[in-house]
Amino acid sequence: MRTLRIGQNRVTKIPLNFAQLFVNLKKLVANKNCISLLPIDIFDLPMLEAMVLSRNNLSNLPSVNNSKIRLRCLVLSHNEFIEIPPSVGKISLLQKLFFDNNQIESLPKALGALKYMYKLDLSMNQITGDAVLASGTYIRVYTCASSMSSCICIFVYIYMYLQINFYVYIQLCVCVCVCVYIYIYKYICIHTYIYIYIIYIYI
Repeated sequence: MRTLRIGQNRVTKIPLNFAQLFVNLKKLVANKNCISLLPIDIFDLPMLEAMVLSRNNLSNLPSVNNSKIRLRCLVLSHNEFIEIPPSVGKISLLQKLFFDNNQIESLPKALGALKYMYKLDLSMNQITGDAVLASGTYIRVYTCASSMSSCICIFVYIYMYLQINFYVYIQLCVCVCVCVYIYIYKYICIHTYIYIYIIYIYI
């Protein structure tokens, strides 16, 4: 069996000998269940490339002891994680990681070891400030609720400082907000910097 789909059921646990039963499994889809614990050998599946476990009750992951793990996509959205387990940093071939809609407050340095990862979704968590990874790369993640008042004050201050046409300034602010939204929520990438240059011409 290459693909196993058991999503949208009432599964509460995955069998302890899961890795022995599905040796050739490449894709596991078990979203929208009630799983709170994974078997310790779940990452020992030699052929596994994608695992979708969103909308469960997970708060931790088993350790990764398989150096030849092929997992490229791991989806853990809408669970109960308060931190990203350091074991994720050992999934060396990981390319896509989804931890959105959890309660994560910080990022582990182990994420810096994932040199192939190009998509990381951490939206709708509790992360604020600069997260420093082991690779020396910075990711700035903001939460709307805590930053709204600060943003308003900054925009007002800039307007008073520049003393430009109010209508033109509003257009500029909207443009900046759209660019920031796209950057933060759509294209957060560990090894890629996106520079946005806005050229403002006085009329």
